[in-house]
Amino acid sequence: MIIIIIVVATLHAFRATEDANIKGWVVQSGGAATVLATNGIDSITTGTVNGFFSLLVKPGNWKIHVNGRHSKRKIIVTVPVYEGKIIDLGQIRLQ
Repeated sequence: MIIIIIVVATLHAFRATEDANIKGWVVQSGGAATVLATNGIDSITTGTVNGFFSLLVKPGNWKIHVNGRHSKRKIIVTVPVYEGKIIDLGQIRLQ
């Protein structure tokens, strides 16, 4: 019985975490925006396509930085991301 418990605990400890997704829509005049997500030492950057972006990330708290091409405004939000979930930031307006 003890061996079974050890095996189950070990398998659970090494199971792969399922990635999550952060998505949104950047509205601005003047072209594409850049979206950067940071979580401690991890980071991922993407551009927008017709204003839309999507980032595949690991679970955790992510800081999202949105910069427009000609915008003087920079948006930064922190979002909690849970395993296997899609976080929709909705519409993000840059002036």
